Amino acid sequence: MQLTFNNSAPKYLTEFANFACQYLGLYKLRGDIEVEYKYGALEEEVFGLCWGDSRECTIHIATKQWGNPIGRKEKLMTLAHELTHAKQYLTRELIAGNTDEYVTRWHGKDIPYNPKSEKDQPWETEASKYEKLIYDAWIESRL
Repeated sequence: MQLTFNNSAPKYLTEFANFACQYLGLYKLRGDIEVEYKYGALEEEVFGLCWGDSRECTIHIATKQWGNPIGRKEKLMTLAHELTHAKQYLTRELIAGNTDEYVTRWHGKDIPYNPKSEKDQPWETEASKYEKLIYDAWIESRL
């Protein structure tokens, strides 16, 4: 797996990303992950986004939400969350469905996608779990 960053990504973010990739076992996989550190807000004012397939993934990390700066901890946890999604895509645990049908494939089963309860989707539950585990392990490794 190859991990790349745009030129504006700060050093702390790239160091954390490498730690998170080790934690998730991403370096054992094939594929490319591109991380773009975006000055300003992302669509829908989210902290981060990830999309991809079994060959490549793109992650965007925002620096602002609703005009307010996003803190370092939140950016790192967001990156861990989105890297978990990248792993899900690269391993084909998660296959994005046709947006017209609102169905996503998770572990071989079609799951209706409901944007109103997105945080309750199983791939989001897993990513939320790993964002905290990875961040806590990162802090522990720095002591």
